[in-house]
Amino acid sequence: ALDEACAQWPCDRRGLVAIERYRYFPGPAAPVGGGGRAGRSLLEVNRDECPDRGVLTAASRVLDRVHAVVFAALNHPGAAPPQTDPSLQPWDIRNVLDDERRKVLAGCALVFSRVAPLQQDPCTLALWRLAERFGAACSAAPVDATTHVVAGARGTEKTLWAAQHGRHVVSPAWLEASCMLWRRLPEERFALPLPG
Repeated sequence: ALDEACAQWPCDRRGLVAIERYRYFPGPAAPVGGGGRAGRSLLEVNRDECPDRGVLTAASRVLDRVHAVVFAALNHPGAAPPQTDPSLQPWDIRNVLDDERRKVLAGCALVFSRVAPLQQDPCTLALWRLAERFGAACSAAPVDATTHVVAGARGTEKTLWAAQHGRHVVSPAWLEASCMLWRRLPEERFALPLPG
């Protein structure tokens, strides 16, 4: 399913490709449950989304990849992706989408800083769960393998560690946009400015 309203899929979202609401015509700015672009519609500003980077292009690319994998698995069972749920057939869309999701942030090791209250267990963060779902490894503290610090502000111990070790310091928008567009986006576009 391709939908912007994830809340409408309460039971099993593994077969869901969530997208930001596409608003070409004037209407409500956001669906029930949030999400979507704020402001005027694309028609009202006399433009359309970027044909190379827009949400519809991203969704189309994901659906094309998934279609190819599913039919390859049906025609050649040995070509199926690794199964995340052994109770499902290898070609089941839920397995295929799980595999595609994990490719997005494969090789990324994230630490979060100032994106939740200090007393909250970072493992319970929605951003943490999103990152893991899309293939990143997450940890509560920086380690040698850490590649990114996802931060709400600079100047924290973790962001200072990242600067000293040459790691990326990005806003949560980098993680959210990478997952929404199903590809790792350039960190430079989401880098937090240096304090001062």
